[in-house]
Amino acid sequence: MNTYLVMFENGFALEPLEGMHHVISNYSGISILPFPSKEAAYCEGCRRHTARKLTYPWYMPILPRLEDMMYNSVFTDPTMLPSAVGYDRYFCSISQKYAGIFTNADYVVSFLQQYPNGNIREVGTHAEALSFINQYYLRMIYPMSAYIQTDKVPIVQMMGLNTLYELPYLAWMNTNCQIVGPFKTLPVLEGN
Repeated sequence: MNTYLVMFENGFALEPLEGMHHVISNYSGISILPFPSKEAAYCEGCRRHTARKLTYPWYMPILPRLEDMMYNSVFTDPTMLPSAVGYDRYFCSISQKYAGIFTNADYVVSFLQQYPNGNIREVGTHAEALSFINQYYLRMIYPMSAYIQTDKVPIVQMMGLNTLYELPYLAWMNTNCQIVGPFKTLPVLEGN
């Protein structure tokens, strides 16, 4: 069973699937990644929170201990002002060949129930969400472009809200990226 690292503005949470709805609904700037253990999720949460805070070189980030997060799974940096949750929300949800742009916690949790290893990223607009999803796949395809047998890379032009789509990228990669050379294996469509 996964532990989810939920990064948000000014903090992070370590949650099982059952606790996700509360965090998604009450915090903004959400990014969700699955981990096989609470320890692995905690370590990555500390790394990512520190990376965000190092934009202020004179500021040593305050971090919780893992033991403290066993009792309170949500950590909010006490030196930062809380950020407001916006009315319109867009969550890019990706798992292998499936993706969707969802607008609330119910859809995100439902997606993670169906695809527990999925990745979620909150962005500001529908256009940003569509761009993020296309870029997610293109970041894997374009580095191999010198060896790809066609220049017709698929781009998803439109995705409705709160609908799960089977995208063409994985099938396209299997057809067009059978490469002899330095890229002998296709990238794994996971990770964020």
